[in-house]
Amino acid sequence: MLNWLGSRYFWGGMFILIGGIFLLQYLGFIVFGAFLWAIIFGLGGVIFLSVFFSDREMWWAIIPGFALISIALVIAFDNLFSDWAGDLGGLIILGGLGMSFVVVYFINRENWWAIIPAGVLISIGMVVGLESLLPGTATGGLFLLGLGLTFGVLALVPTPQGKMSWAWIPAGILAIIGLVLLVVSAAVFRILGAAGLIILGGYLIYRTVRGGDD
Repeated sequence: MLNWLGSRYFWGGMFILIGGIFLLQYLGFIVFGAFLWAIIFGLGGVIFLSVFFSDREMWWAIIPGFALISIALVIAFDNLFSDWAGDLGGLIILGGLGMSFVVVYFINRENWWAIIPAGVLISIGMVVGLESLLPGTATGGLFLLGLGLTFGVLALVPTPQGKMSWAWIPAGILAIIGLVLLVVSAAVFRILGAAGLIILGGYLIYRTVRGGDD
């Protein structure tokens, strides 16, 4: 770990600086907007990530690092795109937390357990982000399908203990229930159909740019 991160002088100075800024704002000497909060949270996230990069054994620092940066992004987006950023706030924060667990797994395959909170958090984030577009049945199905995919991934990825074959059981059950709930909701087909066309169009353009097809 970096020496200055463990220094009482550093943390004492940081607390004094932040406390002084809050005091000056309260007394009316300075006025700052939400962007300063975004900067503060972002810097906090960078500090935690620097802990990890200075010592790869400190993998836990990835989680608060991603969380703080995600909060900073939400604050910034809310001020820049206030009309629609509210629906994406939960997706960004929960998705950011989920991705932190994905990174925790990839830096050490012994942390196979991190796949489960990663899938759960990303699934909840997707549900929160699409809640205003989908009926309740569809969001429930989407969440269960996400959990099924999570256990499916867990069954496929390599771990020090070998393949987690048992994960196929909850994966299949959750995926089937999730698909049934999605089928019940007709609205999801319009969204998935449109998304499918966008993905297909992007794939064709990608193949053309790469010279795969004429």
